Amino acid sequence: IRNMTALRDLRLSRNNFTTIPECIPRGLHTLWMHSNRLTHLPAFLFYEMGALQVLDIGHNCLTGALPAEFGNMSSWLHWRH
Repeated sequence: IRNMTALRDLRLSRNNFTTIPECIPRGLHTLWMHSNRLTHLPAFLFYEMGALQVLDIGHNCLTGALPAEFGNMSSWLHWRH
């Protein structure tokens, strides 16, 4: 799936993921991960996904504060939690 460079929108909601898979294409514009069992957001999400515009991570098991890197994205990234 990571080689699908033309893929822009990916819906992986309601799949019981505990983390965002590292194999997702880095050129995504929209990533839906709501209603899983996410416990954290991996670093590659902040460093390698420069095209990401919408991140839906609502209804998960995220705990603690968002990573500091998220602050750099929050001015332009539309996210739902």
